[in-house]
Amino acid sequence: MALKLTENVEIDREEKRQTAEFPAYKITTNDRFAYALSGFEGERAEIIFNPVGESPFWDKSYPVEIKIPARKLKNWDYERTDGRAGLNGAGEGIDEKQIECGATVINGKLTFTPNMPNDAFLWRGMDGSEIFAYFLTAQEMSKDRSIKRYATYNAEGTPSQIAGTWNGFKNKELTDAALITVGHGDGGGGTTRRDIETIVRLKNGIPNCPQAYFSSVGEFLKKTEEAAVKSGRLQKWAGELYFEFHRGTLTTHAKNKKNNRAAEFALKNAELLETACAALGKKEYDKKAFDELWTDVLNQQFHDVLPGSAIKDVYDDSDETYEKVLPELQRRIKNNAALLAESFGIKRDEYLVFNPNHFAADGIIQTDRGKGFVKGVPPAGFKVFSNVDFTCGIKAEARRLENNYYKIIFDENYNIVSVYDKIRKREIIKDGEKANVLTLYEDYPLEYDAWELRDFYVEKSYPLNGTEHAEVFTDGCSAGLKITRKTQKSSFTQTIRIYENVRRIDFETECDWHEKHSVLRTSFPIAVNAEKASFDIQFGRIERPTHANTSWDRAKFESCAHKFADISESGFGVALMNDCKYGYSVNDNVLGLTLLRSPTYPDPVSDEGRHRFTYSLFSHGSDEGFKECEKESFLLNNGLIAYRAEKDTCGKREYSVISCDDESVNIAALKRSEDGKAFIVRFAETNNARHIFTARFGFGIRKAYECGLMEREIMEAPVSDDSIKVTLDAYKIKTFKLFL
Repeated sequence: MALKLTENVEIDREEKRQTAEFPAYKITTNDRFAYALSGFEGERAEIIFNPVGESPFWDKSYPVEIKIPARKLKNWDYERTDGRAGLNGAGEGIDEKQIECGATVINGKLTFTPNMPNDAFLWRGMDGSEIFAYFLTAQEMSKDRSIKRYATYNAEGTPSQIAGTWNGFKNKELTDAALITVGHGDGGGGTTRRDIETIVRLKNGIPNCPQAYFSSVGEFLKKTEEAAVKSGRLQKWAGELYFEFHRGTLTTHAKNKKNNRAAEFALKNAELLETACAALGKKEYDKKAFDELWTDVLNQQFHDVLPGSAIKDVYDDSDETYEKVLPELQRRIKNNAALLAESFGIKRDEYLVFNPNHFAADGIIQTDRGKGFVKGVPPAGFKVFSNVDFTCGIKAEARRLENNYYKIIFDENYNIVSVYDKIRKREIIKDGEKANVLTLYEDYPLEYDAWELRDFYVEKSYPLNGTEHAEVFTDGCSAGLKITRKTQKSSFTQTIRIYENVRRIDFETECDWHEKHSVLRTSFPIAVNAEKASFDIQFGRIERPTHANTSWDRAKFESCAHKFADISESGFGVALMNDCKYGYSVNDNVLGLTLLRSPTYPDPVSDEGRHRFTYSLFSHGSDEGFKECEKESFLLNNGLIAYRAEKDTCGKREYSVISCDDESVNIAALKRSEDGKAFIVRFAETNNARHIFTARFGFGIRKAYECGLMEREIMEAPVSDDSIKVTLDAYKIKTFKLFL
């Protein structure tokens, strides 16, 4: 497995465990890394170098990573094969959204979740596609042969761990081999000489220990899957693989998570407008610049950066990156909008409004006169407005807010005691309960401070009932209450805003946060009857229970969602949305959201400082509720952008770069192809339904081809009047290559 490079070797005289047969060595190298993998002719392995701590062998440093595709494919690139699917997502838990790429999933941490029935199985995702999945089982062999909950991906090549790996593997009826990944992965240094020599010797076998030999991961998984399928006993797991560990990573280092979400939306918006300008001949597509911007953002998604579990220096560097990337993306969006505006019929001081989303939108814009309301901005497009609606008939009093949709009542501490839905004539908040009570909880996990949030955190709670100041405000077509609260260390200012023509209740929150080992949460006890809640993920939704009937149900006290979680009964539901948070809870129909944490390891000042974020309450009353929630959550995260015209121009009054006659289809991307010869459009289905729709482009198209995610052409798609017809099945993704 190891290819020796330039190195200096000497006996380590201080190592007391060495023997004549197994001497210890000090190894130094003049190369950038000590060992490289061999035996991968024509295949691509990626080596990643990371900052290290004081010692490269410290068990929590990650100096070198070697990424190898999980299964051998043509040219080691993902490609559409026989409808099998691969993983779309990263992190500790696994997202069940699938992509068509023919890969195998291997995971070393989901074995931390107890009572998983299989270690080798078929995993069926939400779109119905299936992949072969394999869990690592490396552990010490116990005297009673019991199987431990925790397996390691940093195993040693000892007889005890090799025997423990086989003992811990649950599916011996499928295959006669199990995988052990040997070496210092987290600590750095890779496989040691001792590991290699031990495994070479164990190839011949010893009593009570399986034979051991080296193999590539890809070759092992290929053989294991073939044997498992041939046995006829391969089991199937459908849906989410919930990870019962590291739930704190959904919240820790909130600023980094906020920057990540803002950057992803800004990149999508900038690529959309760059494509429009290039396709209309107004400029050349700057692919080099976008590659660099994407690289900068994707680097910040590396483990442990985005989960919030890295050291302080990492986040100082990340902040610098986002301070460069985000303004540059906004500059590109503004400049490209100005280029497109040259073709619009617009007068000085009129508003050109850009809607970056995949549906026609009515919504709020920010102007020099405050919040304004506009209607009918086309999808992925622009519309000129000579009149913006600033009407505000909202009743805003000290402890009462009311508009066309809601009547909200506050108690003496400015906690919400009632939200009455005037359209559906029903109360949203459970009788006798309070909503939006900002609450601090003591947070001392037993281990892994930045990573972990344990269920016992709820045992010590401190509601922020004290109010420093409260005042009524009016801002254009919106009004509400501005409330300030303080602790001994931190301050919180919350602007609770409702609108004349929008059904959202926004909780715009500013914190100066200096707590230690505390969690800040909010919650809303919802008056509905539901045993399941829906959670928004990248391209769809998953359901989780609202009760704690079983140990698996109880373990989901903190769960991941992207833009919102929704709890509904027939004909009525309520969603809790956010613009940068990920940690949700739903227990007994109480919708909760984790806002901030303050662990002290590995970053002693994690999350200290100023934070700004918004979460929103949104009620709906029809079976189309999820679609409504999805649209409103997009507008919260990626809202309408207004530009004030500085000169008169002639031309059209509205324009759409791309639109679909079925607006529930998500236009996930419109960008330059990776080879630079065409453009790429990607559609995603998010509502568990089949769609046959027409996608129309705001520029000329000569040819179109359906292709895979790696942009390899599959078949030609007929083009008619600059549009293509698409069939998209439930929770599927389809990509097309466009030639102009």
